[in-house]
Amino acid sequence: MRLRPVAAAIAVALTFWGVLQEPAYAADGVVARPVMGCLTEADISEFYQEAAGDEQHMMALVNSRRCVPIQHLPYSLVQSGYPFILIRVFVGDDSIKLWTLQSVLAQ
Repeated sequence: MRLRPVAAAIAVALTFWGVLQEPAYAADGVVARPVMGCLTEADISEFYQEAAGDEQHMMALVNSRRCVPIQHLPYSLVQSGYPFILIRVFVGDDSIKLWTLQSVLAQ
């Protein structure tokens, strides 16, 4: 009967020493809508407000790698706001903070 507490103690020790790993991230959700994520709030504002309807302007932001499509990627909320929010987007073992539309949360 003492095996359970011992097994739990071993698991805690192994986790502490880095042998057992927790998941690399805890996602709040997956981006289900076809939206963009941008490096700065100014970039996301420019993409959706100033460049809207101007395909060349939008493509310039994408080609400069300041904005990228983030649909189907797991994310966690970093900072809420309106109309833009800051999220951490996860790709494999890496992550990046990007600004996107607040409507991502209303999935």
